[in-house]
Parts: sequence; C-alpha cells; structure tokens
Amino acid sequence: MCYDQVLFITPATSDPILVLKPNWLGTDIFGSVMAPDYFDKHLNRTSEDYVTKTEIERVFEDVADVDLVITLLHEFQLCHTYDQQTYIIPGLLTQTMPDEVWKPTTEPTVVYFGKQVQCAGSTDLFSSGFFPRVQTRLMRELQNRPSLWRDGAKCVEIKAEGLIKLSPDGRAVNICVRSAQGDKVQCGKMLQQLENIIGNVLYDCSPGTGAVENVLSARALKENRDEYYSCCKVEISKATTKGGAVVQPILKFTEQVSDLLSAEDVKPELIQASALQDTEETKVFQAFPCVNPCEEYKTMLKERPDELQYELPRDGPGTHATGHCRDESVQVSPDQS
Repeated sequence: MCYDQVLFITPATSDPILVLKPNWLGTDIFGSVMAPDYFDKHLNRTSEDYVTKTEIERVFEDVADVDLVITLLHEFQLCHTYDQQTYIIPGLLTQTMPDEVWKPTTEPTVVYFGKQVQCAGSTDLFSSGFFPRVQTRLMRELQNRPSLWRDGAKCVEIKAEGLIKLSPDGRAVNICVRSAQGDKVQCGKMLQQLENIIGNVLYDCSPGTGAVENVLSARALKENRDEYYSCCKVEISKATTKGGAVVQPILKFTEQVSDLLSAEDVKPELIQASALQDTEETKVFQAFPCVNPCEEYKTMLKERPDELQYELPRDGPGTHATGHCRDESVQVSPDQS
C-alpha cells in the first residue's frame, strides 16, 4: 500500500484528482499561494486584494504550468475569477469590512431577518479554510458579484441584500438579510441560500465541528447595533405555541416570532446534523442534541425523537446546525434520550 499519494474527490461536475507528490502540492503550490508578504516568493496583490494572472505566472514559472495551478486552486475552492485574468483568493484578503457598507435604512417598510452559526463548545473551531471557502462559494453561486473583505461579504439582489459577517474571534458567522421594500419572500430565499452555502462548506471543511444555529434579533438588526443578538431555537419553538412572542435574553425586549422567521423557515426546530451515511443519492443525517441543551430540548427529544431525523439532498446539507441553549450544566448524547 502506498501512502505518499493524495486522492482529492472533486465536486460531481469534475473528475477526481490524484496527487502523486503531496509535498509538491502542499509546499510548492499552496505554500506559495498563501505565503505572507515577507516571504521571498509570494503573490503581490492589487489595491483591491486581487491577484493577476501575470503575477501567478511570475511566481510559478519554474514550478508548474500556470493553467494547472489555476485548475488546482479552483478545484480546491481557493480562488475564483470573473474574467480569466484577475483572480480573487479569499484567503489572501487583508482588508476588513468598513462600517459604512451596511448603513441603516430609513425606509418604513424595511424588514430584517438573520441567523447565526456558531461553534457549539469551547473545543469546537471552524477550520482556517472555512470562511475563505464560503466566500469562494458565494462568488460561484450568487447571481450578482458579492463584495468581499477578510471578515465579511455583502450580497445584493433586486429586492433584498445580505451581509455575512465573521465574528472577531472567528467562532461565529452572522447572516443578515433585509429588504427596503418589505419583501419577506425574497429575504427568505436569500437567507436560505446563504445558510445552505455556509452549511455545505462547514460539512466539507469542518465535518467534526459542533455548530449551533440561532435566530438573530430583527429589532437589533434594524437598530444597527454594534453586536449581534440572538435567541436559541428552542425558545422560538416554545414561543410559537405560547402566544407567538419571545423575549430577547440579553436586551430583554419582546419580539414576535413572525418578525424573526422568514417565509422559508417552515419548522423552527432545534437540530444539529451529524453525517452518518453518504451515498450517491443522499446524505443521511441523524439529528442529536447540541452541547449543553436546555431542559425544554431534552423534553422535546424524549417526546418527539422521530421528528429529529431527516434526509438531505445530494447537493448538500443546507441546515446542519442547531439551536443553542445556555444551560451549561447539562450534556446529553443521542443514546440518553
């Protein structure tokens, strides 16, 4: 058996890549691409943090065929181009997102929605390539070109716009969408698309990372606060059956569930998906409690275990995250239900 080879299974649209010399790939290719500026051989970037094809040719002229290098970067979701001459490598972005990118709007009909995907426990971390790959997927999948920064991305559609912001500690991704025209349907569609992209990349890049999904406060988003405030999905689920209102746990104001959930949120269930099986047709997931679940969730788990299993299509696990609860004295595993 040979251990000095790497087989990379590319997306369904491409053929698998077999790397006979992993050190060449990791050091000569990826190492040169991601090398910091103080290295002798590194990629110089434009004022917009882009890399030109001429610059790639300069760095790799004695290493490999430039088209092969670009193909590898593309297949490993490390870069994207819109014109075949200028390449955006999210892992090399240095500029942070300016505050004026997401200014509050005075439109009376504006609506906001948001989700938060964060590491579940103190030992959970997103991989270093997670957020750059999210940005690469945004460039590939969104109809309009997104604006990118080291810690964020802004997406604009006809009646909705979205913001993806990485927290300063790198342990949470906040997704905000809004429509000045009050179009909840378009907001829901955009939010779902952004959630799917983040979920798919998390599954690919950090399959062992525990992640929880919270619902962001629409009122706090509208007030354009400096921080993001969220509520766990268990509380949202409880509020749905008890008058439809939920109290924001930190800011202490009350919000209607209908103002927090978009049209795409059919079931405000608490779930975290763990891949059990990967076949050609589907990826099957078994939902299990998040770290530190609250008492309400343990009750839900015992009373409705059959509702916490589902199948996802082959194109990716769009919602493999969970609601986050704050009872840090409890830890439950699936077989304890």
